Amino acid sequence: MSKNVPKIRFEGFSREWNSTILGELVNISSASRVHKNEWRNEGVPFFRSSDVISKYMKKFNTPVFISDSLYQNLSKKSGKMEIGDLLVTGGGTIGIPYLIENAEPLYFKDADLIWFKSSDIIDGRFLFNYFVSPQTRRYISSITHIGTISHYTIEQGKNTPITLPDTEEQQKIGSFFKQLDDTIALQQQLVEQQQQYKKAMLQKMFPQKDERVPKVRFDGFIGDWAEKTLVEISKIIMGQSPNGKNYTDNPEDYILVQGNADMKNGRVVPRIWTTQITKTASPGDLILSVRAPVGEIGITDYDVVLGRGVAGIKANQFIYQTLLRMKLFGLWKKLSTGSTFDSINSNDLKNIILLVPSLEEQHKIGTFFKQLDDTIAHHQKNHENYQQLKKALLQRMFV
Repeated sequence: MSKNVPKIRFEGFSREWNSTILGELVNISSASRVHKNEWRNEGVPFFRSSDVISKYMKKFNTPVFISDSLYQNLSKKSGKMEIGDLLVTGGGTIGIPYLIENAEPLYFKDADLIWFKSSDIIDGRFLFNYFVSPQTRRYISSITHIGTISHYTIEQGKNTPITLPDTEEQQKIGSFFKQLDDTIALQQQLVEQQQQYKKAMLQKMFPQKDERVPKVRFDGFIGDWAEKTLVEISKIIMGQSPNGKNYTDNPEDYILVQGNADMKNGRVVPRIWTTQITKTASPGDLILSVRAPVGEIGITDYDVVLGRGVAGIKANQFIYQTLLRMKLFGLWKKLSTGSTFDSINSNDLKNIILLVPSLEEQHKIGTFFKQLDDTIAHHQKNHENYQQLKKALLQRMFV
């Protein structure tokens, strides 16, 4: 098979892809200089590399703007961006693309971003996915200067190699990845919606400050919730770190849990192992971080050794959701102390006062939130699976 043919291809396409450099296909330039004192709180959006990276990572970044009059003046010099154009980060986290998908005015920071002008030869969405393909990420990483900060320059952009098919196949590939990106975004939205719903229900189904009954309650339950210390309703085991010389990377040894780095999405994730047993926890036990950050909590599916940074708690789902609620709403802060970093000692942890209903109502509440957690985990898994699928297809659908 020719090296200029991808491993996975849409039916009806068989011609070899053509190899060239980006400077032969599109005009590549930057913007006119905009000084920081010309930034505004409203007006025409002004993109920096941090804005492109935030868009790519689906995260928020505080926007900045420039005045419309400045935008018009600068655009006369450098031109206006159009649908299908691409901005690519040239400093810091390099080679991250942003595709222009509408005709709304937009300007950008010179040197921070490189402007790849659209053309009839290359589809903008194909070019976007070309930049995020593993092959291109490796190439850009290999040519950029590593020092205090990496740089991807206009000249390097012009000399960046690309192998591509005719525009019809480009559009097919671009549209396919757009649909896949939309599916990934939908799964992320479902996760966030369910997380927000859970947060709202944690507020409503637990008593508020200075109250003894929740706003929302299952039918058949009445009466005040009772005050109990954590040690009265659970068994607490404070961690004790093994000797560091006994740490290993052998999965046949004992899993060591030391802090929030060993937990993801509310579950323990094996990361470090040890040959020495100190304090232990069993499958189903809660694992709570007691050193910065205090209050991170998860459930272990394994027999684990508890390090100094965590405590093991034998308790039910209701207690788990109660402690998780304390983290979500910042209720650990007043309990944790420490000059270098926050921590909570054994006595303070044991004497935390919680409001609890009857065991039957605890079970109802715990089951409700467990089902909600399972739904969130399902959407998170789908989101991760689609991300992995995209990563694999980017490897196999580009040359």
